[in-house]
Amino acid sequence: MLCYDSGRRHYTKQFVVFARNREDGGEWRLGLAVTRKTGGAVVRNRVKRVVREFFRLHQKSLPQGYDIVVVPKRTLHPSDLSLAVAGQEFSPLLPTLGR
Repeated sequence: MLCYDSGRRHYTKQFVVFARNREDGGEWRLGLAVTRKTGGAVVRNRVKRVVREFFRLHQKSLPQGYDIVVVPKRTLHPSDLSLAVAGQEFSPLLPTLGR
């Protein structure tokens, strides 16, 4: 909840990303809030897998000590979501997450 209240919001075409600096400065953590409005269980799990994989592959570029929460917008088309699309959405955000 702190990430929503005191974190910075970053908007992409299909996602809202909340980022908050933690005081303990540990490893970054990723949270996903994919609701039933996104689709059925299979669709929601696919969205979560793709987003997790993107952040796993780009973990070296993520700031340390941050909590990151990703929320898909209603405009997300899960059938079109792939790792390449996630890269187009999140790559421009990586340098700005630690600000």
